[in-house]
Amino acid sequence: MSNSQTAKAVSLQQLRQNCANCSLHDLCLPAGINDQDLDNLDRVVAERRRVDRGQFLYLPGQPYTSLFVVRFGSFKSVASLPDGEEQIIGFHLTGELLGLDSLGPGKHQAAAQALETSSVCEVPYDQLERVAHAVPGLQRQLLNMVSRELNQEQNHLVLITRKSARARLATFILGYARRLEARGHRTDEFTLSLSRYDLANYLGLAVETVSRLFTSFRDEGMLRVERRRIGILDRDALKRESDHCD
Repeated sequence: MSNSQTAKAVSLQQLRQNCANCSLHDLCLPAGINDQDLDNLDRVVAERRRVDRGQFLYLPGQPYTSLFVVRFGSFKSVASLPDGEEQIIGFHLTGELLGLDSLGPGKHQAAAQALETSSVCEVPYDQLERVAHAVPGLQRQLLNMVSRELNQEQNHLVLITRKSARARLATFILGYARRLEARGHRTDEFTLSLSRYDLANYLGLAVETVSRLFTSFRDEGMLRVERRRIGILDRDALKRESDHCD
């Protein structure tokens, strides 16, 4: 079997997983959920959808009908500015939610684009409300997930309005590592799913500035940098940088 055939087979197997066998079980579901409740939740999950790199999960203006959970891979949320430019307003990793921007307006306010081959669980919102009332602990778990997403958005506002360029990059790297740690991944070394251009856009910096900062952090012994592969060598030094405000 070729590499491409193997990748396809693995992806299909992952897409067929039900909630009971999903690697996100502990992140998405309340502790002690029973088999009957799992069956009910499986019936609510309308689709486990594969999204190839560069494809959009949804676009601005589309009606909001479902909440999405990233099963594997990663996405970026992109808003269109009045001058026609695009602003990246969030990144979403495995186990995180997509579509919260649309809870109030009823339509998606930003686009969600896959940064790599990814998969999502699509959960129709009206059915989710009903099951959340019936499954003990699920409503609280969902609120916890929503709270984490909103905190990330608030932290991003502070990041780009109060912090220096060096602090922005240091804060992002540490935050990215914490999000990976919550999913059981190693945090001393990891691969960023986003490009330097996307990272610069998200941090409100020029691409050249981001590249220069990576070089500076490497030369100062804080990071090991090989393209998108990042190794954290001095976490304490990064933390001191991240605490610096303008």
